[in-house]
Amino acid sequence: KNILDRTQKEVVDLFQSLNPRRLMVSAPTSYGKTFLMRELVFLNRERYKNILLVFPTVALLLENARTMASFVKENHLDYQIIKTVDATLEDNNKIFVFTPERALQLIASFPDIKIDFFFFDEVYKIDEDYCGDELDEEDDQEKTVDEMNNNINFLDEDRGKTFRLALYLLSKSVPEYYLAGPNLNQDRFGLGMKRFLERNH
Repeated sequence: KNILDRTQKEVVDLFQSLNPRRLMVSAPTSYGKTFLMRELVFLNRERYKNILLVFPTVALLLENARTMASFVKENHLDYQIIKTVDATLEDNNKIFVFTPERALQLIASFPDIKIDFFFFDEVYKIDEDYCGDELDEEDDQEKTVDEMNNNINFLDEDRGKTFRLALYLLSKSVPEYYLAGPNLNQDRFGLGMKRFLERNH
């Protein structure tokens, strides 16, 4: 019952037409990238038993876990929302809402778990060089000084390696996925990202 604008509908229709269903969406903040992720989950609810949603921070994890819990309840979906790796895993379908670190923990703790679909938010953060530069003028103008400093702190922690490792391992074992980021300039992608996109179709 949601209303999509023309470009959002194009994204959903394109994803649904692909085989395998893999897509990277580059769009400005507030475009609705996570909103579209929920649309894709709903449309594929019969196909996706276990879903992994990867967000860069714990704050985003908690916010999206709440949103997904409401989404599941409102649409009468049979999913258990999981936020921590040590949660009790029941037999029903699961939506894991994790940071990259927790995603790696899940892979290590449950090597036989079958994930049918994953969503990777802020995918540009796999590349410290890309993350350190301005994404686009408009995006930067909207950021406060605190947000810019948080971005620098993020890089100081060298989490890019964790992001890359999580994305690499998930893309090797999960057949379908949706990667999202702000306005990305493909000309600035490093060789690794270009190779990743090509090899994973």
